[in-house]
Amino acid sequence: MNKSRYIIILLFFWAITTFSHAATYNESFSTNDYCDPGNTTADWNTSAEQVQLQSSYQFSQPAGIANWGGQINAVAGNGSTFLIGGDGAKLNHYNGTSATNLSPDLPGFAGNNIRAIAWGGNSEWYIV
Repeated sequence: MNKSRYIIILLFFWAITTFSHAATYNESFSTNDYCDPGNTTADWNTSAEQVQLQSSYQFSQPAGIANWGGQINAVAGNGSTFLIGGDGAKLNHYNGTSATNLSPDLPGFAGNNIRAIAWGGNSEWYIV
């Protein structure tokens, strides 16, 4: 190939990468401009500039709706079991039919609220 062909090929690839980027939008949640209260139950908190989902006393799992009996703030599953965390450091392991109270295993939380749970693989759960 001669030099001009290399230049044409390079210009072609440059044009593809330059003009094929995805358009993005960043929502600040500082106004109610895009809030649609008819289609969401989320708390559109403009003073904190964030959207917060309502917590619940139930959660959905493969066998149907499960009543938990406490304020649920976080649910995470690994495909077969769930960890459910909530106010007052309440933590349960749920296997689809019954729940096991794991709160006594969290003395360091001492009444704090569990806000997030994630499955890390290899039997590791992360709790915040």
